[in-house]
Amino acid sequence: PAEGLRAVSPRIIVDTGGYRLAWVGFAEHDEAKAVRPVAWIGFEEGYLDTLQLTWADAERGRGPTGTAIRTGQPVAARDIPTDPRFIPWRDEALKRGYASSIALPLIANGHMLGALNIYASEPDAFDADEVNLLTEMALDLAYGLTTLRTRAARDRVEQNLRDLAEQYQLLFESNPLPMWIYDREALTFLTVNNAAVDHYGYSRDEFLSNMIIKAVEE
Repeated sequence: PAEGLRAVSPRIIVDTGGYRLAWVGFAEHDEAKAVRPVAWIGFEEGYLDTLQLTWADAERGRGPTGTAIRTGQPVAARDIPTDPRFIPWRDEALKRGYASSIALPLIANGHMLGALNIYASEPDAFDADEVNLLTEMALDLAYGLTTLRTRAARDRVEQNLRDLAEQYQLLFESNPLPMWIYDREALTFLTVNNAAVDHYGYSRDEFLSNMIIKAVEE
């Protein structure tokens, strides 16, 4: 999912909006309540590695990102050089030419996923109309994230079921005791293992063609 995000939403924001950086952070539900960057585009130059963000009510959680996740509301830093909430990240931001930023919560089905963060090279870059537009984009992004996560979860379940089926088949075939799966109502052999074939002296095809039901039941 992160790779898909990196190619789509942040790129659109930077390429069409003219912003300097856009990145998506997931809100982890660990003890530290960490914010994990998962997708970004623009002039980053290692900035995300310096953040050490949290969405807890702590020093590194009171900036735009942590506050947006904690409150569920967009939070802007209109002027990074003078905004006291940005002190923990100010020097690194100014090195890369970030003058203002906004963090927009990513909420889908009432569940907080994280935040979309956008940085501009000029101060006070986000007016009311722009915030409304970006908020709608964040809602669309959150919906897309949920869809991707649901699809990934379904794929994992399906893969687990395939793995379990393969393990069962291996155990069934390698068991030294004669084994078979038999439908008593239909009087049909569904499958037999190698030990059954060896023990009774009939081929697998003879079992599955149901020519030897009486012999086996006896």
